[in-house]
Amino acid sequence: MNSRSTLTQLIDFKESLDFYLCTYTLEMLSRSLKALFAPRVVYIGGRFSTLIISFMFSVIYSRLLGLENRAVLTFIFTIVSLLVLGFTASLGLSLRERLSRTHQPSNELLIYFKNLLFLTFVLLCTFNIFLFLYSQIVANLSIKIYLVASLLLISSSFIQGMNDCLVALDRLRTVMLFEISQVITQIVAFIILENIFDLSYINAVMFAITSTYFMSGVIISILIWKSGLIQQKHITDNLQPNFITYCKDSIKVILPTILIDRVDKLLIAIFLPLSTLSRYSILLTFVSLFRFIPESVSKMYFSKHKINIQIRKLRSLPVLIFIPVCIGFGYFLYKFMTLTLLGEDWLMPFDIFLLVASYELIRGIYVVSINRHYAIGNFKIGNFIPSTSLLVFLSILLPLIFLGLIGIRGIPIGLTLGYLLILLLGRSLQKHINYTR
Repeated sequence: MNSRSTLTQLIDFKESLDFYLCTYTLEMLSRSLKALFAPRVVYIGGRFSTLIISFMFSVIYSRLLGLENRAVLTFIFTIVSLLVLGFTASLGLSLRERLSRTHQPSNELLIYFKNLLFLTFVLLCTFNIFLFLYSQIVANLSIKIYLVASLLLISSSFIQGMNDCLVALDRLRTVMLFEISQVITQIVAFIILENIFDLSYINAVMFAITSTYFMSGVIISILIWKSGLIQQKHITDNLQPNFITYCKDSIKVILPTILIDRVDKLLIAIFLPLSTLSRYSILLTFVSLFRFIPESVSKMYFSKHKINIQIRKLRSLPVLIFIPVCIGFGYFLYKFMTLTLLGEDWLMPFDIFLLVASYELIRGIYVVSINRHYAIGNFKIGNFIPSTSLLVFLSILLPLIFLGLIGIRGIPIGLTLGYLLILLLGRSLQKHINYTR
C-alpha cells in the first residue's frame, strides 16, 4: 500500500513538474517574442536592414556610373544630406523635445509643418548656390542635373520631416516600414527609369530616390492627418515661434555633427582627384553601416522606448576585445565585397579603413553623449557646456593640416582628434560642475 502511495505521489510530482516546465517555457517564449518585436528592437533592426539594402543599391549604381561620375553624385548627396540632416533634422529633434513636455500636439505639429515649409525653400536656394559653385570650379553640370538635384533636395527635406514627425509621435514601427519600403522601391524605380526613359545614370538614381521620397511623404502626411492628432478645435492663434527660436537649442546638437560628417568628403572633393572621392565614399558607406546604433539610440532619447547607454561600460574588457575583432572582420568583408562587386580600383588600403573605423567609433560615443545631455536638459540649465563651435573649428582645421602633411590619411586622423578633444573637455567641465555643487 505504501509503495503504491509513493508511486502515485511520484506520478503526481512528475505531472506537476511537466506542467510547470511547459508553463515556464511558454511564458519565456512569450516574453522573448514580445522583446523581439518591441518597438525599439524593430526600429534598430529596421535601421540596419535599410542600411544594408542602401549599401547594395549604392554598389549597383556605382558600378554603372564609374569612378568620376560617382564622385559627382557623391558631392550632390553630400550637400543634400548636409542641409537636410543639419537643419531639417534639427526641427525633428525640437519637435520630439517639445512633444515630450506638452499636451497640445495640434499646435506643435502645425508649427513644425510651417517651419518645415519655410526651411525647405531656404535650403533649396542654398543648395543651388553650392551646385553653381561646384559646376564652375570642379565639374560642369547640365541643366537636367540641376533640376533633378533640386527635386531631390525638396523630397529629402519632406521625407526627413515626415519621418522625424513619426518618431516624435512614437510610431517607430511605422517609420521602419516606410524606410525599408523606400529603399526597395528605389531599386525598382531605378531599374524602370534606366531602361525605359532617356535618362543618364546620375539622373536615374536621383529621380528614383526623389519619386520614392515624395510618395512616402504624401502617404505619411495622410496618415498623420487621419490619425486625429491635428484637430481644429485644439488649435490656438499663437502659432509661434519661427525657425530660429524653434531650433535654437537642437541645432547646436545636430548641425555640428552633420557638418563634421561631411567635412572629409568636401575636402576630398576640393583637394583630391574625383576617383579618390568615389573610392572613399564606398569605404565610408560600408563603415557607416554601424552608424545606425548611435543614431537610433539618439533618436529614441525623447521616446518612451529610449535606451540608456552608460559610456563607462564601453571600457569593459569584453568590449575592448570585441571592437578590434569587429574591425578586422569588417575589413575582410569590405575587401571581399569591393573586389567582387566593383573591382580593385575601388579598394582602399587597410590603414585608411582602420582610421575611418576609429573615427566612426569616437563619433558614435560623442553623438550618444551629446543627445543624452540634451534630453536631460543640461543644455538649458547650464550643467553641460557643449563646445560645438570649437568642435566645428577643430574638425575643419585639423583635417586640413593633416591632409597637407600626410595626404588622405590625415582627414580621419584630424576628425578623430577633434572629437576626442571635445569629449575630454566636456568630461572635465562636467566634473568641475559636479565638484562645485
